[in-house]
This record gives sequence, C-alpha cells and structure tokens, in this order.
Amino acid sequence: MSLQLPGFPLTTGTFQVMPVPEGKDVVLGMMWLREQKPDIDWSTGRIAPRIKLESTQTVKLRLPKTRPAQWVAGKRRARIAQSREIFNYYRQHGHHGQHGQTQLIASKQFLRMLR
Repeated sequence: MSLQLPGFPLTTGTFQVMPVPEGKDVVLGMMWLREQKPDIDWSTGRIAPRIKLESTQTVKLRLPKTRPAQWVAGKRRARIAQSREIFNYYRQHGHHGQHGQTQLIASKQFLRMLR
C-alpha cells in the first residue's frame, strides 16, 4: 500500500491495520520516523517535514489490487474472513515447527494429560 502525508514523500510498504486512538488520524512507526526524519513538536505532538516539497497533496491510501495472502501449513493461501478453516486444518493435521510436532487438543484431553 502507498501512503502520502502532506509535505512528505510517498511511502510504499506493508502497513499494519489497527485501532487508532480517538482524535488521531494515523500512528507512525519508528521505521517511518527514522526514514523521514521529521521535525517533531513534542508539546503539540505535530510533525512537519524538514524539507519542503513543491507540491503537497492530501493523504492518500491506495489499497493493493490483489487480496493479501497468508502462509498456512507452508503454503500460500488467500486470506479468509473467518479463521475457522485455519483452526480446522491445524486441528486435523497439527503443525510441524522448528521444535517438533504441535497439535491442538481439547481442554479435557489436556487435563487428563496433567494427571
């Protein structure tokens, strides 16, 4: 996705979608702050570019044309709205990770194992 803040160059990358505090427009990460090196007014919390660009544009977010994918069981799969399919896959097949086999089990089965 691409992000353009007024006065700053176009930033293209992967962004994390998350709730933003009330009264705020966007949360800027440390990586963006390091790359852009804005002037920060700590008393107001406002930022400004150090170098003025000739044309300032309004904030634009461009969504990718293709839906993002995710890795499930070592394969790239389209993202699904509900995670039930992923849960069912791991419940049936387990997961072979760096530290061996991991399986999803019922809480009753877990309690029996503790005895």
